[in-house]
Amino acid sequence: MNNTQALEEQMDVLKNKKARDWLFQRISFRKAALGNISQFCIKEVLEKDRNISNFRCGQDEYGEPDFIYEYRGKEIRHEHKRADTKSTKGIITVDYQKTRRTVPERLYLIEHCDVVSVDVSLHTGKINDFRYTRSKKLRKHHEYKDRAASTQCVNNWKSSLLEALNE
Repeated sequence: MNNTQALEEQMDVLKNKKARDWLFQRISFRKAALGNISQFCIKEVLEKDRNISNFRCGQDEYGEPDFIYEYRGKEIRHEHKRADTKSTKGIITVDYQKTRRTVPERLYLIEHCDVVSVDVSLHTGKINDFRYTRSKKLRKHHEYKDRAASTQCVNNWKSSLLEALNE
């Protein structure tokens, strides 16, 4: 049995409602699963966009953004996140940082990518509801000015990739 077959057998446990319920009660699993599902959904949206060519998923182990593609002939480096589950007074935020690192390494450099997308579906109730902004528009960290602040407000971000890229 190869690794792919072993993984497929382990994934079969998700067909069991009792197992799914137990797994989703575990905060770390739920957060990781929802993040990966969100990333898969935006990947599907991007791959269907006729303005996008040469699409590929970035490689985390090399520090690449989630997606790299050409949009109307220009290379775009794209990072994707899922909005925080809680909002305060209608303000939707995103935790925009890498995991398992220390400051400042866990903070993204502003130049890490060209565009950032955030899944706000849990807030709006709309499936595949994403917001976009150029990375240069992100709020900078108060101490490390070449890096983005770890919490970003999403409310004024654009509802289409094209709008964000035209900013």
